[in-house]
Amino acid sequence: MPNNTFEDYKIAVKNKYEEVRNSEYFVYLDSPTRGRLRNLCWELFQQQNRNQDDLNVFSSLLGLPFDVNRKNKFEEQIDKFRPIEKYFKGETDPANVEAVNMAAILVNFESRPFNKFRIHNLYKDEIQDDDGVVLANQQKGQIDGAGNLEVFLDEKEREKGIEKGVVEEKEDIEVK
Repeated sequence: MPNNTFEDYKIAVKNKYEEVRNSEYFVYLDSPTRGRLRNLCWELFQQQNRNQDDLNVFSSLLGLPFDVNRKNKFEEQIDKFRPIEKYFKGETDPANVEAVNMAAILVNFESRPFNKFRIHNLYKDEIQDDDGVVLANQQKGQIDGAGNLEVFLDEKEREKGIEKGVVEEKEDIEVK
């Protein structure tokens, strides 16, 4: 029975780390340190066009917006990467969702941030109608553009009688 809790998210991100640690960013990820993770973060944000979710994680975790002209200020933030370093090394289990979200960015975990991971079971990618025709789930598509995703998720979970962040797969649900 799949659950999309914060614990499940941390496990999924850690599994992705184990999968990619010896790949393209081996130098940064194989034996992670705060400095290496900080440098990988800078490299990723500098080279790639980041979506707004990633920029929000950056700003929230580090306390400053991403700006290529403020690298010196960014480099002072080395201690913000300590929970990620210890998490990747298996020394601690972080409680800070923003640290895990940044870890997800560093390993390119697709279902990030945590709120997007949470909605996976609230809206399945496809729904079959009575004739067996597969329909795209339009509500899921609308979620990406939702202004305040946290409020939206809380409302949907309340409607479905689900405890916050805990999604259980239910048997015998008929979709009409």
